[in-house]
Parts: sequence; C-alpha cells; structure tokens
Amino acid sequence: MTVSITLTGMLASSMGYKQKAVEIEDNATIKMLLEQLKLPVNPEWLAVSVNGHLKAKKNRLEDGDEVFISPAGGAG
Repeated sequence: MTVSITLTGMLASSMGYKQKAVEIEDNATIKMLLEQLKLPVNPEWLAVSVNGHLKAKKNRLEDGDEVFISPAGGAG
C-alpha cells in the first residue's frame, strides 16, 4: 500500500525531500513506517499526524493515508 508523507524543517533538509509517496506493507504501523524511513533522529522525538489527527506510533496505517512527521519538541 502507499502513503504520502510530509517532513518538516530539519527532517526535510536532512532527508533531501519534503513530500514523498512511500510503499509500505499492509497493516504497517506508524512505528514500522518510521523505521523504514531511517530518519536521522530518535523516533520517540517525533510527532506524527495521520490525515490531520495526532496518532500514537502503534496505530496502523491505511492505503492513501497522509502522514505528517515533525519534531515533537523544541529548545526551551
């Protein structure tokens, strides 16, 4: 199945793209997608929304989902 991902800020810069369609296995979770992407940060430091709703990394993805990935925190 295919999902559309959008990365923000330094994630987009370090990966070399901001948006991309990604093929993932059926019944994949957000955690599995993050592992597949091999982002340069700890997945625990990321906030992920699917179709406009913040989701836990254990949630399953569906074909056609729009996944937005951004760092969860900021400097204080």
